[in-house]
Amino acid sequence: MKLIVQAKNINLNQELKDYAERKFSNLKKYFENIMEVDVTFGVEQSKTPEESHYIDATIWTNGMTMHAKERAEISTACIDLAIDKLEKQIKRYKDKLKNRNRKIISKDARLAYDNIISIDSEEEEQTPKIVRERKISIKPMYVDEVAMQLPLLKQEFLVFTNAESDRINVLYKRGDGNFGLIAPENNF
Repeated sequence: MKLIVQAKNINLNQELKDYAERKFSNLKKYFENIMEVDVTFGVEQSKTPEESHYIDATIWTNGMTMHAKERAEISTACIDLAIDKLEKQIKRYKDKLKNRNRKIISKDARLAYDNIISIDSEEEEQTPKIVRERKISIKPMYVDEVAMQLPLLKQEFLVFTNAESDRINVLYKRGDGNFGLIAPENNF
């Protein structure tokens, strides 16, 4: 795990650096795939002196980014608050991974059971069939406009005519929360 510690408007002493390194390296016990941790300490004027110090911490893992920003009276308290927040995020992420794996395993088991039953009842192989058809109207839109509409429509993808190129494109939601665009490369 690579730890990058920076400071803004504060003198970063070795004691604070060591404390941050010790605390952030403890996150490895919750999640081993942490690649890099960026920590920025700072002091800003605030309405209350209890919130003058802040920490901005970002963790990059294989496939996920976690972030915590906390304020406190002293920098070590900021570290402790940020660690608590990041531990919760890591635990939620691990629970999601476990639940996803359980769903895949149970789906595979159900498919295996269905295959055994279908082999016993039918000797011939079945080819996949189209079981649902949906007609859509494709209207010219800009990619930015489609990217704004996709979350509102609660769809995983949207087929549209790109207003800039007059070609059919598909915008889809990626697993990392960003969007992907499928566009034809050449004319047919």
